Amino acid sequence: MSIESPKTAGLVTIRYIVMSILNRMNDYTMRNYKRLVQIAIEGFGELSLWHLNTLEVVYLTMNTAKVVDLPADYIDYLKVGVPINGKLRVLTQHNQILLPRTFYNSLEQSATQFVTDNAAAYLLGGVVVTASSNTIIFTSSVAGVDFTGATSITNLTGNLTGTVVNYQANAPAVKRIDIITLTGDNGTANIVCDAVTKLLTFDTGTEVGNADASDTVDAASLVFFSDHFRGGQYVGGLYGMPGGVDDAYFRIDRENRKIVFSGSVPRSEIVLEYISTGVKTEDGSLIPREAIPALRTYVLWQMIEHDTRIALNEKERRKRNHEEEVEALRSFQSIFTADQYKRMLWSSSRQTAKR
Repeated sequence: MSIESPKTAGLVTIRYIVMSILNRMNDYTMRNYKRLVQIAIEGFGELSLWHLNTLEVVYLTMNTAKVVDLPADYIDYLKVGVPINGKLRVLTQHNQILLPRTFYNSLEQSATQFVTDNAAAYLLGGVVVTASSNTIIFTSSVAGVDFTGATSITNLTGNLTGTVVNYQANAPAVKRIDIITLTGDNGTANIVCDAVTKLLTFDTGTEVGNADASDTVDAASLVFFSDHFRGGQYVGGLYGMPGGVDDAYFRIDRENRKIVFSGSVPRSEIVLEYISTGVKTEDGSLIPREAIPALRTYVLWQMIEHDTRIALNEKERRKRNHEEEVEALRSFQSIFTADQYKRMLWSSSRQTAKR
């Protein structure tokens, strides 16, 4: 078989899955497309968590408060390594570390935090959210595309409220474009656009953390990170040393999606190995072909699971179909190859003198 032009792609998009389902349903209206895409994203997240090997290794930089933002596709951590005294130490989680929390005792802080917490959700619907002083600004991300319904604010507790002004009516226009041309060969920089500040990092791929050859290390005690790529370079055999337990700790702040460090941790770059969802927030993500049947049956099952008009026996049938495909996926993931069988035999055999 040709390796240059495979007959079937090993990776497909979620769009491919959804279009396959719509085709089987004989539905070509695209009316349910977005709903099915979201169900498929959630389903693949579940498959990634329990049934697929979707590990990622990333290098993240602490801020001045020794806090690190978690990746958008983060589900759960496996290892956290921090360079301490020139050695990569694998730290232990400590859930008694105080988490950074801010009381929003001004309207300016409340408006800013609202944007931080909700900008991504609004952007999915085509609305850019920014804040200026005590004002929250909603702007259509596409010129000429209007909002759905009227913008409003409603008091729930206390006396927090506000007034809504349609500052600029929807109209076709030319969208603004700003271009930043990068220079330099390393480091970090802040980029501010539309009142949003983000950190830009030039990752040169410098090796971090491995003990040098002069160290006396018990190889059995080393903690190895999964092989990965960094800055286009393959990184294999990256390991951390135990011992960070007595020097420093970390805690996962799931609410704010951050890692908080405590103790004698230098403000530095950390290495995080984690379980990934394997998908982006849109339908262009690539997923392995072996996951297609399980993901397809998941979507077909969830489409009717909460529909009271559908008979229970039909819901149960689709659930069983999904469980069968998940079991088939598990078998595929853990298939026992001939090479593994030979290794097992050789590992238990010994060479002895023949009489």
